[in-house]
Amino acid sequence: MRRNQIVALPTLSPQALAMIALFFGVACFSVGNVITRFADVGPTASAFYRLFFAMPMMWGWGMIFFHSPAGTQRATVSQVSWRTLAPYGIACGLFLGGEVALLHHAYIKGSVGVAIFLNNFAPLFVILGAWVFLKERPSKYALLCLVCAAPGAFFLSGLDPVNGVVAMGEGSIEALLSAVCYAGFLLCGTRMRRYCSSKTVVNWTNATAILMLAPLAIFNQEILIAQSWEGWAVLVAIAFVSQVLGMNLYIQSMGVLSSTFVSFFSLSQPIMTMILAWWVLGETLTGLQMIGAVIILLALGVNNLAPKKVV
Repeated sequence: MRRNQIVALPTLSPQALAMIALFFGVACFSVGNVITRFADVGPTASAFYRLFFAMPMMWGWGMIFFHSPAGTQRATVSQVSWRTLAPYGIACGLFLGGEVALLHHAYIKGSVGVAIFLNNFAPLFVILGAWVFLKERPSKYALLCLVCAAPGAFFLSGLDPVNGVVAMGEGSIEALLSAVCYAGFLLCGTRMRRYCSSKTVVNWTNATAILMLAPLAIFNQEILIAQSWEGWAVLVAIAFVSQVLGMNLYIQSMGVLSSTFVSFFSLSQPIMTMILAWWVLGETLTGLQMIGAVIILLALGVNNLAPKKVV
């Protein structure tokens, strides 16, 4: 090699960059799940601050990193009937607010690892919701996954009839209900997306969720104000790490990678969360709960990889 020769560094392909973004996006979600336990306000209040602090950050992120090409036309709310848009926007916000609040309650009352595993049951609730409310008949693979995942949720939630334990573990009910709410958000958001841009969906959803969570936190008589600057730092960190950094990295990867790969890789989020919860919070799962977690991951993985049937 010559003395003055410049060695060219290898450049990463768009697919490789997207995979890196996806990994760190999922990791940010996992970190956000764990640090929620360190909030010194009530669970509903922390859910409110998570969305409230995230809104200006998301706007700033969009102004810095995303620019519309000159001459492009954007869909505006004025082009859509408010009578058509409003029910979906309000429903999306109520479902998202309920999902975040219930999940934060589950984190505080029980195990963070168990809560996020049960929350990932949402895709299977989407199958049921689409079947019941939208008359979209699920495939045989989807039904099989739903049936197989049910005992996984049963074991993971702490139900153990063999040893005489028949009560749901602390926070398990809230975690399952959060999955139901998230499924409702996905179903309503998909329908709303037909009428307006994704930015409009996000703005409607966050605004409605914030307006819902503020009075709910007051009604629950929770601690509403952080007790120290460290407490405020935790709330800002939850908003930035989960809602801004994690969500934007995740969405960026979706623009390059296939939806099947992104969905399948997303199953690593509960695993990352469980490892972080063990390392940071000292949480552990019983043998039966580990079996339940594996069953749910297998069911979700098969559902993501199975061929999609358009009815």
